[in-house]
Amino acid sequence: MLELDCLLEHFLHERHDHQTEQIQIAFRHLLREADPHIFHWLIAAPEDAPDKYRELLQLIRF
Repeated sequence: MLELDCLLEHFLHERHDHQTEQIQIAFRHLLREADPHIFHWLIAAPEDAPDKYRELLQLIRF
């Protein structure tokens, strides 16, 4: 999904290196999830995201 690629690429290039190791690991794990799930958690229903991704998804959105 192009929209996800843009959001995730922006986070990777602009913010990833400044995050804790825990967030960086969560990001790598998030990338293994199916695009429809990531889109749902990131855009449609952040409250449905697994706890292990919530902080990361908030950082990506803002």
